[in-house]
Amino acid sequence: TCENLAAECGLIRSGCDETLDCGVCDPSMRCSGEYTCVDCADSAEPTTESDPLHLGTESDIPDSNVVRYATLHDADDEDWYSIQINDRSPRIVPGGGPPNVTVTVSDLPAGITPSLQVRFACDSGMLSYNCGSGSSNDGGGRCSNTATSGANSVSVFHDLDCLPNDGDDADGRMWIRVTSVEHPGASLCGTYQLRVRVQ
Repeated sequence: TCENLAAECGLIRSGCDETLDCGVCDPSMRCSGEYTCVDCADSAEPTTESDPLHLGTESDIPDSNVVRYATLHDADDEDWYSIQINDRSPRIVPGGGPPNVTVTVSDLPAGITPSLQVRFACDSGMLSYNCGSGSSNDGGGRCSNTATSGANSVSVFHDLDCLPNDGDDADGRMWIRVTSVEHPGASLCGTYQLRVRVQ
């Protein structure tokens, strides 16, 4: 039972081909990995542009996905991430070339509207890039997008390259900023999924 497991929230597999529903937390709190209700601020807080949470190193061969769960705990919360992107797709191979990166924030509760900014900087050389449909080009390697009011997800597509492009040289660092443009405050914990897809 949930009581035997000291679980206060979440869905837990019982080991007997059943799932225990241990309920939900107060909207101002979140369910932890130990299935207990805890303060909304996630364990990575605080993060800043100069001190982001590093998500590791990914490349475009093979395609890769990075998924992280975090929270926007109030209207002023900003979550910053960084990820190293390495170009491993030879340009001489059909379909080869520099990486494309799609960053998505999703699964926020109703009442919180997310905003997303993605910036890329080449390890060497000059950056050439395009922002995908629906995203704004903010200059300096930045693409951004804000969900429409009431929507709980938003994506940014970043088509990047580093010049001169005479080799497999589009390696660099990406910074990701997650904020909200609509948030009722500390009364609602904004748990979300961040997904970074490198192709």
